[in-house]
Amino acid sequence: MQQKLLHISQPFSAQYIDDFEELPFDFDTLRRHVERFVIVSAPLQEFISDTRCIYRWQDPARTGRWMALYFGLWHFSHIMTFVVRLNSYLYPTLLTWTSMVTFFTQPSWTTSILDL
Repeated sequence: MQQKLLHISQPFSAQYIDDFEELPFDFDTLRRHVERFVIVSAPLQEFISDTRCIYRWQDPARTGRWMALYFGLWHFSHIMTFVVRLNSYLYPTLLTWTSMVTFFTQPSWTTSILDL
């Protein structure tokens, strides 16, 4: 069994067993990983640039609406409620997942199963 495990793990670990002062580095691999990261993070980049337009007052009417909404939510202590609801609006699967977690963690659900 030990010989079989050694045979299976050898291709994964043999490249790092040699005496290297530094691990082998390849610019092409780094370029590919960075390119994938940039492509995957495109929606986040769009959100950040949109937020940047708001905090730089490029459209004063739009920024004023966001400021009025923020101060209203702050006055009524509903900032976190707004953030959670906005996330559930933007990402509907998050709301479904959270409602499932809430359903399964409620004590009434477990007692109804135990009563059967």
